[in-house]
Amino acid sequence: MVFNIFVLMQLFNQINARKLFGELNSFTGILENSVFLIIMGLELGGQIFMVQVGGVVFKTPDGLTAAQWGWSLLFGSGELLWHFVVCSTPPSWIPDFIVNFDKKLNSTPEEDEEATKAKAANTTKKEPVRRGSSFLAAQNAAEKNKTLKGAQPAAARSQTSPQQTQFPEGTPAPATRDAAP
Repeated sequence: MVFNIFVLMQLFNQINARKLFGELNSFTGILENSVFLIIMGLELGGQIFMVQVGGVVFKTPDGLTAAQWGWSLLFGSGELLWHFVVCSTPPSWIPDFIVNFDKKLNSTPEEDEEATKAKAANTTKKEPVRRGSSFLAAQNAAEKNKTLKGAQPAAARSQTSPQQTQFPEGTPAPATRDAAP
């Protein structure tokens, strides 16, 4: 029964995962996404089949009773309540060490030094709140790549073309595409 509760918690959490940015109503637009509903139905049907009919293969020879299914659904649906609690909690109530738990992993030594100096100087410079999240880290990396896309090292900016490149003595020059066989 415990494993069944965990599976149902996961299924209810899939409903919550449809809303990523703090929306409280996880069910908004759920009937418009037929693929999601089909997948959820298949997962729930598979779980019921494995528990009730799985028998010796899944070590559930007798299945669960109606009362056990009720308790499983009750605990599993607690994920919906938990989503509501998490989204309703004001960020000011959350301790800084929880919000920035992986800040060290996502920052450079220079950023750490700047943060230390800023705290020491007690400046009033308003910086955006850094949330600890691998999603945000990926987003920040993508933004940095956009800004670096056109940048080239000084050596690459020189006017040297591939035909003018000097090779060490004894090293054959690479073949070009224009060369005829």
